[in-house]
Amino acid sequence: MFSPYVDDTLLSLVANSDDLHRFTVYHTLGNKEDDVKATDGRILDFVTMNEQLHAALDGTLKHYQYKVIEAGNHTWFTWAPELPHALEYHWS
Repeated sequence: MFSPYVDDTLLSLVANSDDLHRFTVYHTLGNKEDDVKATDGRILDFVTMNEQLHAALDGTLKHYQYKVIEAGNHTWFTWAPELPHALEYHWS
């Protein structure tokens, strides 16, 4: 996952799931994603929402990697270098 949008519905689904342990998740976040303009014009704090998701997932998944990218923002230029690492994590 590359800085996904996280809302209360997703957090509730994670909290109420009993079979997350079977998933493998590589989760990245840029530390500069606290002021992201959404397509609907809202300004969103992806840092806080992804930290909440990390707190909900950490310890519930057998295979979970969480990485904060220094000076990373909510763009493909931040995520693209992570793609080989994410694929290797999933296929190893």
